[in-house]
Amino acid sequence: FSYYISTYTMPRVLNEGYCTGALVPAERTCLFDNATLFDISIVSLSEPLGVILMLLAIEKFGRIKPAIGVGLLAVLLPTTLYFCVNRSWLFWFLLLQRMAIAAAALLSPILIAEYSPTVIRSCMISVLVTANRTGGIIGILCSEFLFNEGVRLVFVAIQATNLLFVFCLMGLKRETVGVELT
Repeated sequence: FSYYISTYTMPRVLNEGYCTGALVPAERTCLFDNATLFDISIVSLSEPLGVILMLLAIEKFGRIKPAIGVGLLAVLLPTTLYFCVNRSWLFWFLLLQRMAIAAAALLSPILIAEYSPTVIRSCMISVLVTANRTGGIIGILCSEFLFNEGVRLVFVAIQATNLLFVFCLMGLKRETVGVELT
């Protein structure tokens, strides 16, 4: 959910800004200058870097601690965007947020597979995929609605879903690195 909201809202935030309070007319929302297109490209290309860094972190620190770390990072970064920041800071906050959300998205199927007993593992992964796709549909619809109601509502939605992710992770009791699966 938060991945899709950030993916669909980020170009409008970079293009239209978020501090003016004025909505850009619909005919101008898809007109991007070259600097905005470049920023969108770099932010989008940061996702594989977030995934690679997460793969390195989970081998060193286990699965749960890095997952909680990126979840908290994805909760804390939008907090800074409640205040008006200049465009270069906005770019860096969005870049780090997308890296964190992509890394968290990588860990969800890994954790489901490792914590589920063998007899229901494939069913649990199917449930995760279904929830992911349903969240994607809802996230795309919500991103447009929330952006038009007030762009800070988008940040609240991202924070709320990532906070829920962190609370679910904190309920996991055991670390699975180096443990044989059952």
